[in-house]
Amino acid sequence: MVGYRRIAAGVAAVLMLSGLTGCTDEPATTAGHTTSASPAARSEIEPVRVWERSAFLAQANLVGATSWISTTDTPVTRAGASVPGPMIAYDAATGEQSWSTRPLGETPICAISPRYDGAAVVGVLGGKGCATLAGVNVATGALQWSRPVSDGDRTLRTGAGAIVLGGGGSLGQGDGPLTCFASADGSPVAAGSSACTAAAAELELVRSDGKPVVHNDFRELARHDGVVLGWLATESASQLFAFDEKSGRQLWQRARVNGETVFADDRGFVRVLPEGAAMALTRVDGRTWSPEGTPGSVPAIEFVARFDNVVVFLRPDSTTQVGWLTGYRLD
Repeated sequence: MVGYRRIAAGVAAVLMLSGLTGCTDEPATTAGHTTSASPAARSEIEPVRVWERSAFLAQANLVGATSWISTTDTPVTRAGASVPGPMIAYDAATGEQSWSTRPLGETPICAISPRYDGAAVVGVLGGKGCATLAGVNVATGALQWSRPVSDGDRTLRTGAGAIVLGGGGSLGQGDGPLTCFASADGSPVAAGSSACTAAAAELELVRSDGKPVVHNDFRELARHDGVVLGWLATESASQLFAFDEKSGRQLWQRARVNGETVFADDRGFVRVLPEGAAMALTRVDGRTWSPEGTPGSVPAIEFVARFDNVVVFLRPDSTTQVGWLTGYRLD
């Protein structure tokens, strides 16, 4: 069945690099056929460092962007959910801090909306029992509004007009509530409204054997030019999947190397693979996983996220044990 389901992606649905299982690199398979890697050098990656700054807090969860909101030009992050900490925004072009805020006081932030979708206000969940939903202005960090919500609802997604809150990750599954609030002021929005539906829409994915993918199991890594790449929680992150964005049909499946991830920029997909104290970057064809050009590399131990035209990595610092956030432009 082709179409869109209503969901709210949890924090775990964004890029995650920690806890990957080791496996060997294998050719991609498409509909039972093996796709060989093409050596054609059509585009070469030449990373150019544009800024670097010390990581803001030792307890911040910088691994795999599980604490980052993918805004267009204002990366926003939070401290780890186990400790009270601020939300901090950076300028993607310069790495300079734009603002810092504690929208829920000295209580830990339980979740932030991993999707931004052009909204001026993003959803933040926290407070005692994770029972307070707040709207934070992305441009300024100002608290726009806050309201009590049901304890235990921790899946969030922000659209242009609404923030969607789902019960225990079961949004759209029929066994949990779908609750929507207006992004501007936090007032209730009908679940069947266009704003709520748009904020919660997600492509329905189908495996090559015809079985539907449970959307709460799919962890999207990147999408570009009609192709969506990610992994499945049921596969323990050991397999990388590609789906056609329009039809939802699986294009291929391949083994995922330990520490491997992928992101997309304006030109296409970029494979990220750890190589000692560096991260190798190779442009790949999303529909075949064939390499497109010779690789580049950056001195880093973790890919953080891609914002606008800047890709952010974490570089270790043996003297401070905090590390450095480093922004690169891929020429």
